[in-house]
Amino acid sequence: MRRFLTTLALLCGAGGSAAAQSSAFDVRALGIPQPPLSARAVGMAGSASLLDGMSATNPAAITSIIGLTIGFNMFQNWRSSTTPGGTGSGADAGMPNLILVNRIKDTPYYFAGSFGSYTDRDFGFVTTGSTPVNGQPVEFRDSLESRGGTSDFRLAVGYRNKSTLAVGLGIHFITGSNRFFLSRIFDDSLFAPVRQRSELAYNAIGMSLGAVFHPIEPLLISGLVRRDGSMNVDRDSLQAYTYELPWTFAGGLQYQLKGRGTVSAEFTYTTWADANQELLANGGTGAENSLDAALGVELTTSGRQPSKFPLRFGVRSRKLPFPLTPGVQPSEFSVAVGTGGRFAKNHAAADIALQRLWRSDDSGFSEDAWVLTFGLTLKP
Repeated sequence: MRRFLTTLALLCGAGGSAAAQSSAFDVRALGIPQPPLSARAVGMAGSASLLDGMSATNPAAITSIIGLTIGFNMFQNWRSSTTPGGTGSGADAGMPNLILVNRIKDTPYYFAGSFGSYTDRDFGFVTTGSTPVNGQPVEFRDSLESRGGTSDFRLAVGYRNKSTLAVGLGIHFITGSNRFFLSRIFDDSLFAPVRQRSELAYNAIGMSLGAVFHPIEPLLISGLVRRDGSMNVDRDSLQAYTYELPWTFAGGLQYQLKGRGTVSAEFTYTTWADANQELLANGGTGAENSLDAALGVELTTSGRQPSKFPLRFGVRSRKLPFPLTPGVQPSEFSVAVGTGGRFAKNHAAADIALQRLWRSDDSGFSEDAWVLTFGLTLKP
């Protein structure tokens, strides 16, 4: 696998012609963190995710769901990336969140099971160059492709004390894999193509503790502490190494606008730098702590039916934890809009959100993307 890491480092800084597919910022460590949010939360740029029972973030939030509820969402994105070696574009799709929530009958306890994204690491790079053979340069074309990422399977239980306080506990099983395909094709047909393949498999167990507090009628306060333990990494079915996953500390506020909607704000701090030394020791560029801040609103458009086509808007700014170049931390800024509605006698709801995001660092890498998210919620 060190050959892959070395080649990847060369590709990220290579001269000549280069192109990237999917996200250029997926290439290091675990890729880009992707919290498992509902389409409603995405429409507010994640600013209310700690209060959204259909987002698998805060286990205490599941106590806001009435009756058996099943939800899932899917996305489609279109990206354009710029690297020091050139530009490229790509598109991909996925299902980042699937969740089931229910209340234990005649008790103040709730339970939930969810399966969603943790990080994404789909990318592809193509470069061209030359290498000397018997003193003569031979042109070649290299391509490196990765498919995979990590997922978060969560089991959660929540408890609500009347309408004032709710607490929740979540157990997280983090698992996933990356399949790498590296090929080199020479312009001179006398040289046979060279191909390599490798796979990394990941697994870890984490725990989260969350709360939702309702001190006065228009105000909700949320908090979360999460610890994701140690990540075990297998390389081609053999134990390779382990490194520490982060602590996450998050808090949020939501204020009711007298029946006209809500304003939400959320902050998240994640200690990804806990993995820095081990990632450096295994050929990576390390890890940095990340800070995520989001602000959003949800405004009603119908006084009689507040859930009918509300207008959602949000902005989000965050630092990405895995630098492409040592010491240069990437950042991301995004805006989002969304809406939704209920149908089938309120037994179903559909939500849609559209994001526009920009990622960049100071070493010549940047990208912009459109992300369309659709979610469906069912109450059998």
